[in-house]
Amino acid sequence: MKFYRFLYVIFDLLVIPFISFSQDISYQNAFPNLSFNFPVEIQSSVDGTNRMFVLEQSGRIKVFPNSNIVTTDEQSVFLDISSSVAYSAGQEVGLLGMAFHPNYITNGYVFVYYIDSTSNYRINIVRYKVSDTNPNALDTSSATSIAQFTKNQSDSNHNGGKIAFGPDGFLYISIGDGGGGGDPQGNGQNLNTVFGSLLRIDIDIDGNNPIENNPDLPNGNYEIPSDNPRVGQTGLDELYAWGIRNTWKFSFDLTGNLWGADVGQNVYEEINLINKGGNYGWNKFEANSQPSYGTGTTLATNPDIKPIFNYDHNAGDLSITGGYVYRGSLTNSILQNRYIYGDYISGRVWSLNYNASNGSTSNSLLFKTDGEFISSFGEDEQGELYFSGYGPSAKIYKLIEEVTGPVTNVVNGVGEWKSITSSTDGIVECILESEDQKIYLGGSFLVAGGQTVNNIAILNPDGLWQSIGAGSNGTIFSMAISENGLLFAAGDFNQIGGINANNIAYWDGTTWSSMGSGTDGPISKIKFDNNGNLFVGGIFTSVNGITANNIAKWQNGIWSSLTDATTSISGTNNEIRSIAIDESNILYVGGNFDTAGGNSAARIARWDGTNWSALNQGTSGFVQAIAITSNYIYAGGNFALAGDQTVNRISRFNRSTSIWEKMGDGLSGNVNTIEIKGSNIYVGGTFETASDITNTNKVMNNIARWSEDNGWEALGLNTNVGVNTRVNSMVFTKNDTELFVGGNFSIAGNLNAENIALWSTGFCSEDSIIPEYQVNGTWLSGSNTLTVNEGDSLIISMLPNNKTFILTLPDGTQVNGDYSLLNIIPSKSGTYTITTTQGCTENLQLTVISAIDTDEDNDGVGNDEDICSNTPYGETVNENGCSPSQLDDDIDGVFNDTDECSNTTNGETVDTEGCSSSQLDEDNDGIPNNIDQCPSTPNGAIVDLTGCIVATSLDDDNDGVNDELDSCPNTPFGQNVNSVGCTILNSFPSNQFKITSTGTTCIDINNGSIIIESITLDYFLAILTGPNTNNSKSFSENLNFTDLENGEYNLCITSVEFPNFQNCSKIIISEPTPLDVELDFDPSTNSVTLKMQGAKEYTVEINGKSMQTESKELILPLSDEINNISVITNQLCQGKFEDIVILENSFLIYPNPVNESLSIDLKSLTSDTMEIAIFTEAGLLAHSETYLVKQSKIELNTSALSTGIYFLRLKNDKINKTFKLIKQ
Repeated sequence: MKFYRFLYVIFDLLVIPFISFSQDISYQNAFPNLSFNFPVEIQSSVDGTNRMFVLEQSGRIKVFPNSNIVTTDEQSVFLDISSSVAYSAGQEVGLLGMAFHPNYITNGYVFVYYIDSTSNYRINIVRYKVSDTNPNALDTSSATSIAQFTKNQSDSNHNGGKIAFGPDGFLYISIGDGGGGGDPQGNGQNLNTVFGSLLRIDIDIDGNNPIENNPDLPNGNYEIPSDNPRVGQTGLDELYAWGIRNTWKFSFDLTGNLWGADVGQNVYEEINLINKGGNYGWNKFEANSQPSYGTGTTLATNPDIKPIFNYDHNAGDLSITGGYVYRGSLTNSILQNRYIYGDYISGRVWSLNYNASNGSTSNSLLFKTDGEFISSFGEDEQGELYFSGYGPSAKIYKLIEEVTGPVTNVVNGVGEWKSITSSTDGIVECILESEDQKIYLGGSFLVAGGQTVNNIAILNPDGLWQSIGAGSNGTIFSMAISENGLLFAAGDFNQIGGINANNIAYWDGTTWSSMGSGTDGPISKIKFDNNGNLFVGGIFTSVNGITANNIAKWQNGIWSSLTDATTSISGTNNEIRSIAIDESNILYVGGNFDTAGGNSAARIARWDGTNWSALNQGTSGFVQAIAITSNYIYAGGNFALAGDQTVNRISRFNRSTSIWEKMGDGLSGNVNTIEIKGSNIYVGGTFETASDITNTNKVMNNIARWSEDNGWEALGLNTNVGVNTRVNSMVFTKNDTELFVGGNFSIAGNLNAENIALWSTGFCSEDSIIPEYQVNGTWLSGSNTLTVNEGDSLIISMLPNNKTFILTLPDGTQVNGDYSLLNIIPSKSGTYTITTTQGCTENLQLTVISAIDTDEDNDGVGNDEDICSNTPYGETVNENGCSPSQLDDDIDGVFNDTDECSNTTNGETVDTEGCSSSQLDEDNDGIPNNIDQCPSTPNGAIVDLTGCIVATSLDDDNDGVNDELDSCPNTPFGQNVNSVGCTILNSFPSNQFKITSTGTTCIDINNGSIIIESITLDYFLAILTGPNTNNSKSFSENLNFTDLENGEYNLCITSVEFPNFQNCSKIIISEPTPLDVELDFDPSTNSVTLKMQGAKEYTVEINGKSMQTESKELILPLSDEINNISVITNQLCQGKFEDIVILENSFLIYPNPVNESLSIDLKSLTSDTMEIAIFTEAGLLAHSETYLVKQSKIELNTSALSTGIYFLRLKNDKINKTFKLIKQ
């Protein structure tokens, strides 16, 4: 092993002009007079000359003095290999890395990493020597190829590109997994390829190590460090660490720790401390999560190493750029000895504090750039920290302790925000409106409006939420509705509505259905064309077993790929994130690809049904949103360039000229969604500002609109604009009057809004429009119906009068503003619809009475048919024009409206209320007044036909039956009796009530219920007592007691009509039993027997591989040394069984973390000797000794080890095993 006194420097990816800050740390333009063409790496001199080196991706290295007043005249080209590299702005090809030899001062060696392309993309490590006559130039004739590695796939991305010498003097090389979504070739866990790994080679051919035998370029120009982890084992000798997706920059700190920043796929970005022989899990794991495309992956080595820190994409931070542990002159504690890193997309820069003793971290935001991408960090010779932008005229920035930079302008917005009272508990990714104005939402949420919905839900027009089946077990990214009303949902899931479905399914209103075997990776976007064909784009290789490459079509129940007729190549060479269809059924896709159908197409492409083609030069970064008008194709994402224009993340493609055009000076952050309404282009994403002209920035807050007339406008009332985190999707609803916005935010404008909100130029209410009309010179308002006579003069208008509106006439004609009708005629009758510019509507129903049929009393009946000509205004009339106040149907002299006795016999005398003596019974004895000879009979007395008393003793026992009819004269008070006065003992049959109960669904979840159903309609009272319950409820037919905990309840039902009736029951509410698992291990067969009770179905998992069974007993063979076994049911509340089984022929290292002494249990291994070696995290040997194995356990004194991370190796003629060890 070699050691050099060496000043290590390391950096890295992509930017645009716009500065925000925090913690008193900010940044400034380090070299105002210089600009760079897509810089991807910053290095400093190592010879004390205080120079800076900037790598331009196209193939040039610029060198200049480290001075803030340096000019272009002082800048030189250190190396130009632009004719040799394969270059595409925005992709990870081109010139990517540079490293000075540790002995540069004496040998002048410089190493570079670049990509060229022969048949496939190829990695080149080449050594140059500095010119003998010019220290600011490399001698191109000195080029020596050290290594070449040709990619095993056509994707251009994920090349890593960082190279640096470690403290051991060896060259470390970051190589990504080779590109594509989800590691389609499985390179991350393949030890026989360099891709998905970090390499370590010895570039000094001095015989100290074996010569390489790289099959791509076996020229013997480097050696293999003898302690590389795969030396003498399966796999490539060059490998140092593996299971890496795309480490975009790594660096060594002064203690020798190797920090790596691994760019994530869809969910997480991670920071790793990279150790020799470490497996970092990709693609089985993304940070600490397991993506769907990794479920079938087996780790090449165990265990995998988790990141020390990771962050998700929820706030728009999507692509990590690694940095350095700060060692410069700034004294702020938030910088010193902390790892400084950033996010390329969002422009945020953080400092990470790591405690090696316990693995804890704390992360602090330093600042967010004002729209600049962060492609790389770099140090100067003094340890000061810099980062590079990314673009054709990008700048280099320096971290400082002062707040500087352009000031953004706070502007007044347009329209206003409105919150939605009930919302989701997680991120909304997509929104869709159906023809019946239902809003469909998909994303990553469990609850909507208080209901469990599992990632997909409906918000009905009445504001009530509705689940769609049982939802999905993963994120919904996109939805579409077919012409026949089927709802299609796509995303990252393998179950939906209880059925198996790989990433896509459809809902027919009742059930979910799968679509063949679906895709083998997540789907980002789906879209129907005008013929009803569904296009599906995302990160997948195959669909239903057919090779498709990220895009496919579903037509009449059949999947097909989009294969170019000329090249016979299907799909794109990397992921698709956006889809749009134009009026001619041409398909447009955007994403992170650079070929479509084998044809060059940078991030956006067109499919005409036969061939793929590009849109000019495309863009320099991801295209995440596309929208189309007849004249333009609008594209948004994270790109700096579109065509040859610097556009800053959004642009439009002129369909007539085929030229990309700017939209002002663009946006300061990512674009996720675009909607078009009229002349306005609405944009949502993760940007703080927008700019109409360079360096004049207006605050937008993640959502804005643009038009040619007004430029960029913020959305919101006054300065309360936008939302506070991220917009993912939006759609115009309610006849394009309201913008429904979804994403990840908690504030819209100045309102609380959880992930969804509404914006409008003016929300409609009941009083938004009040019909106003002038009839013959008199203005009236308020009513939605109006009757006028033929020949009247009428003007139709609205209140308030300051609103602009359109009036739609009964024949469909539209007029602007007030509408005059002079000498109106009956044919003008009909519905007149008033519509304001913000989309509010109101109807006025107009009736015009013919002059031939004049209606003088305005009762709606013409004079020639009206027999009641003077009807009072407003009274309801019959077909003859008469109201009740004008009619006397029984001809008794009292009009109908006041006649209490409407059927008086003709000729009888009546009182003022229209009643005669034959219709009255003043003493209520049942005999009318006109024949009642005893008009004052006491109440309740029995009378004869003349109204006179025949019996005075009526009901002595007050049971409601007269005494002369009472067969039971002494009935106790209050009892129910029959028609002869005797007590009714039982009022209802034994089957009067059906009582059912449901137990609780979970332990400690109080959702049991008791349902009562009566066979007849009556009035009852139910009293329920039991655990924490004493409740009474009245009912007539059905009753439900809900939210009951488990236990014994007493239910008694009584009758309101029959108080003595009572029906009582005892009811048990049950709950699931806890999961009970018994595990027996048989060492003779290395198998376990699981005996399980408590459920119908069980999920058993061994080392990440799971199976479902209804069997109560299983016998399972074990193959791994350490076996993590777990059992769960479909009800998580029943608990989880977990155990670890270690096979007899494995080893046990304990305790770990260790203090003074370490025990090594060799189990049943039979061997005479064991070599035990301990290495530091940097690969230095800390301890090595060969032990005689006299018994199975070896005790090792570790008191001399300092605190930190080590690797313990056990080696003899039978085994060679390495374990991670933590010393406390």
